[in-house]
Amino acid sequence: MIRPPDPRASSWLRAAAAVSLLWWPWIGAGLDPTESLDVRAFGAKGDGRTDDRAAIQRALDAAGDGEVVWFPPTASGYLVTGAIRPRSGTTLAGAGRGSVLRMPEKGWDVQALPATRNYGLVAIEGQSNIRITGLRFHGAMKTPSLPDGSPNYRFNPQLIQLSNTADAIVDDVVIDHCWFESNRVNAIWEGGPTPGPRRVSITDNVFDDIGWEPSLRVPPGVAVQATFSGAVISRNVFRRVAGAIAATGEDLVVSDNVIREVLAHGIMTGDQRVLGNVTITGNVVVTHMVGRDWGNVLALRGISIGNTWPGERVAHGFVVANNVVDLTIGTRALNEVVAFAVIDTTASLASNSVTIRFAAPWQPGDGLVRAFKLGASERDAAVTLVGNTVTFVAPPALGPEGRVYGFVAAPLSRPGALTILSSANSVRGLLAGPGPQAVAWDFFAANEGLLKVSCRDDLATGGLTRIGEFVEHHGEPFTRTWRSGPQPPRERTR
Repeated sequence: MIRPPDPRASSWLRAAAAVSLLWWPWIGAGLDPTESLDVRAFGAKGDGRTDDRAAIQRALDAAGDGEVVWFPPTASGYLVTGAIRPRSGTTLAGAGRGSVLRMPEKGWDVQALPATRNYGLVAIEGQSNIRITGLRFHGAMKTPSLPDGSPNYRFNPQLIQLSNTADAIVDDVVIDHCWFESNRVNAIWEGGPTPGPRRVSITDNVFDDIGWEPSLRVPPGVAVQATFSGAVISRNVFRRVAGAIAATGEDLVVSDNVIREVLAHGIMTGDQRVLGNVTITGNVVVTHMVGRDWGNVLALRGISIGNTWPGERVAHGFVVANNVVDLTIGTRALNEVVAFAVIDTTASLASNSVTIRFAAPWQPGDGLVRAFKLGASERDAAVTLVGNTVTFVAPPALGPEGRVYGFVAAPLSRPGALTILSSANSVRGLLAGPGPQAVAWDFFAANEGLLKVSCRDDLATGGLTRIGEFVEHHGEPFTRTWRSGPQPPRERTR
């Protein structure tokens, strides 16, 4: 079993643990293959050249409730040219790295196959009580592209697809001790009617090289992208992924994952569906955008929670605690860098750690850099911040256009009202100077938005504090409510 890094360790030690896990000697699923249905007995060759799809499907069709379909390790893996579909109550199991399900290098035409949906190498469509363990999934990275270079999704299957149908909801799925690699689009993806799959566990897996195309404006793939009704995503390792986790729904736990090298985001929750009761704890996000061509990638976010599109339902009940985000910036391609983003959400953020390092050729004015971005636009939001730390390492000497922030709180427009309760947070490493170039705390209301702040932080520890359009040089705590427009910071209380 893969053991997660000690959450008390430093971010660098935990990041090193992520790399070491990628080369961890693999331990299988712990199942007895002699009591399983061996896919070779149904005609599978495992030579990497013969299409084993039909033979594997015969084994899956023969499996009864509680039975295991076994994929023995081979030198070249099992070539699969279309979706395979397990039955409810069955397990797909392998011995680890040698038990490979392999896509054709150029994928397949998902619309040309006879079934109504063929978007996953393993397609779970309305089935329940399924486990996938000890298998390695090798995807397709040379699939056809559209004229702009982005993937043509018609030829880009996911590795595992979880889809409800009009008649059945996917229930009780366990995906553990698997290795997902080299797929141009998502590794695990949910589609179909809402609500999403129920009671899904994705634990102790490795995701490597998923959607890794720095030349694209919108990276094409996310390792885990789904809407769930009850799910645990824990103790996984992600490396070289466009995005690690994009999960939404209710009753979610995202914990103790190690994420190293992302193009767009580490963990993101939010789309056009209801959100609630989400816990994000003990995760590590480490990425370096230095010394290479990052093409058109526009923004980098470590952990982003809440609503991201207009017209969404209320997001509530987020707990975000004891996470580490460590970002190194050394490219001019980015318009925005945010370690934690919280939008239109009721959330508690406690004891999170942010380190942002600056390396050439990043220069002032190349983009906004914010450790914590807190906002409200479509609806009211309330955020509690306790004991979070921000450290900037080697920040440049900023000119008038340079913008680096520790905490930014801003309702963006009416009817959004943002309430902030902040205490025992700290910002270190900013270079103070004339003008608004390095701001530790920035509280302002824009476009008639309403902002309520109770700040009990030590505001003298680093950088400047800006309240409305005025820069404050003192370290006094304050309580203040105001609507947009430059107003002097009155009603302060010690």
